[in-house]
Amino acid sequence: MLLFAICSQIPFMFFINEAVPDFGPFLNIGFTFTIALLGMYVYENIKQPILKILLIAFVLFLGNTLPIDYGVFGVSLCISFYILYTNKMS
Repeated sequence: MLLFAICSQIPFMFFINEAVPDFGPFLNIGFTFTIALLGMYVYENIKQPILKILLIAFVLFLGNTLPIDYGVFGVSLCISFYILYTNKMS
C-alpha cells in the first residue's frame, strides 16, 4: 500500500495543482490508508492493552499531524470500521 501511495503521489500532485492551483501540498489517500492499515495491524497483533492504546494513539497522532487526505477522521473511520466489522454483535 505504501509503495502504491508513493508511486501515485507525483501524478496526484500534478492533477491537484491543475485543478486548484493555490491548494497547498498534501498527501494522497494512499497514505491515509497506509496509516489506517498500521492502526489495524496494531489492533490485531499487539496483545498488551496499554501498549495497544499507546500505539493506536500514535497512529491517530500521525493522522492528525501529517498533511493527508481526510486527516485523523479518515484514519479513525477506517480503523473503527475494521473493529466493528471483526467484532460483530449478534
